[in-house]
Amino acid sequence: MPTWNLPVALTAAELEERASELAKIIDERAQYESELKEISSNQRARIKTAAAKIERLGRIVRERKEMREVEVQEARDKKARTITTIRLDTGEPVGTRPMTDEDAQGALFADAAVPPGPAITPSIAGHPGDEEAEDSPRMKRRRMRGA
Repeated sequence: MPTWNLPVALTAAELEERASELAKIIDERAQYESELKEISSNQRARIKTAAAKIERLGRIVRERKEMREVEVQEARDKKARTITTIRLDTGEPVGTRPMTDEDAQGALFADAAVPPGPAITPSIAGHPGDEEAEDSPRMKRRRMRGA
């Protein structure tokens, strides 16, 4: 015998069963939508990161160079009062700047060849064990001034 799909009134138990099923499916859909938003957000972040990498690598390939840490050395020109920075891998100057007063004083001390020796302490005339006190240049100057 053939059958047709026709509307049939639900009993109270069938209606409650369908309502429960509907609530469950609504909850599932909300969960899926939440997961989709999270996945979508993560995917957008991944896409953004990939785009940044593509842009950086594209620029490197196009320019045929990239930024790297390179050892440099500063060369001081006392006459011109400048300091030139030179890259050690190629010997090429990469920048010049005016020498500050601090740089200039540092250059004076850096150039001075001071042989290592004992620490110099101020001498006091007549101090026991201080042989140079009377013959020191400072004491001679004092005697000449009459001090």
